[in-house]
Parts: sequence; structure tokens; C-alpha cells
Amino acid sequence: MKLSKEEIQRAVAAYPPVMITEQVAALFQTPKKTIQEWSSQGRFKDCAVRRGRRLLFFRDKLVEVVFNGEWD
Repeated sequence: MKLSKEEIQRAVAAYPPVMITEQVAALFQTPKKTIQEWSSQGRFKDCAVRRGRRLLFFRDKLVEVVFNGEWD
């Protein structure tokens, strides 16, 4: 199932455009540790950037990558 950009924006409108790990975990209802593991596996390389110790996720790209199957 592919989501359109409009569907993505409606689904995640309550979240900020740049999110931290805890927010991503809440969005996907997944433990923070799982998000960290996926990140270390390189699954978020196109939708996240590390700034110091913090990993920042670009909300719309993240949801597009996860739900449209663009990650390994």
C-alpha cells in the first residue's frame, strides 16, 4: 500500500516536522530501542541526520520511507 504525500501529512500532522527518537517511537508505537537499532542498521539513512548525540528525523520523509517500503 503506497501513501500519497497528502495522506502522509494528514496522518502525522500532530508531530513536528523534525523529530527526535522518542517522538518517532511514539509515532510508530515502537520501543525507543527498536528505533535506535533500525538506525544503526542504516534504515533511516535518507530521512535522519545525527547532530552530536541526537538523531533528528525528517517526519514526512521518514513516514514515506517506512510505509512505502523504501527501506531494506
